[in-house]
Amino acid sequence: MIQTTNVWKILFVGFLLLGNLPPSMAQQNDLVFLHHSCGENWLNDGLRSVLDAKDYIDEVNDIYYGDVLTPDSGRPASLGDVAGDHTNMNHWILWFNDYLEGIRKFDAASGKNTIIMFKSCYPLSHVDSDGSEPGNPFSEDQTVANYRSVFRHSTDSNGMMRDP
Repeated sequence: MIQTTNVWKILFVGFLLLGNLPPSMAQQNDLVFLHHSCGENWLNDGLRSVLDAKDYIDEVNDIYYGDVLTPDSGRPASLGDVAGDHTNMNHWILWFNDYLEGIRKFDAASGKNTIIMFKSCYPLSHVDSDGSEPGNPFSEDQTVANYRSVFRHSTDSNGMMRDP
């Protein structure tokens, strides 16, 4: 019985300590939102406030029209001179392949953007057809197969999401 009591005391003290960690030790994540004009409206109409209120998000940053990012070392400027102008689904893989370090550092005053969120331009919600599998993640054709291929190519050979 003494052992059980000691275990409970240790657990109780542990919970007290964990609940009182200094803010500098708390897990904080910066979020970056890559978007076009509708995404800007979302942020201004309340999304930024909702995201800022989440206890796991330290700051909300956004990449928008006109924002320039340098490609990662040794990577091509696959999105051209103004990467912020390219946020459609057929650009997503290029962002992760060629600009990931820039995305993670963009406006992140308190660390790194560990949460990356996309909002393509609203006309891309119109899907023209089913298309044909396996699809092409870089195609501008708005087909189910092409959109599915974007997500299929974001996983490793075991079907797991890649860890940036």
